[in-house]
Amino acid sequence: MRSPAARELQITLTSRNREKGQPIPMCGVPYHAAEGYLARLIRSGFKIAICDQMEQPGPGKKLVRREVVACPHAGVLLLTARSSTLAKNIYLASIAKHASGSPIGLAFVDLSTGEFQATEFSAVWRR
Repeated sequence: MRSPAARELQITLTSRNREKGQPIPMCGVPYHAAEGYLARLIRSGFKIAICDQMEQPGPGKKLVRREVVACPHAGVLLLTARSSTLAKNIYLASIAKHASGSPIGLAFVDLSTGEFQATEFSAVWRR
């Protein structure tokens, strides 16, 4: 049993409930190495949801409630500053011109850092 993500990360899946004929695939990575694994999956085009356990397991409790706490992707810098695996900047710029030709608006954002700048100016367009 190999999922596409397990193949990409070169990790082995384990499972629960195998003895009942309905295995539930599971895998895990060390917390301190999660950033590198996330970066590899993002670069490969995988969609990721990070879930946290929302209650403590108790005696006789088979499953615990979990909730999605983050959905990291290339445009959101959720990784710590020490991570160089997604250190490339991701830029987006837009130019808009009024129907009359002026003013012109220019906006710029670096999605990897959140830096945003915008300006507006008058210009004469020559053809």
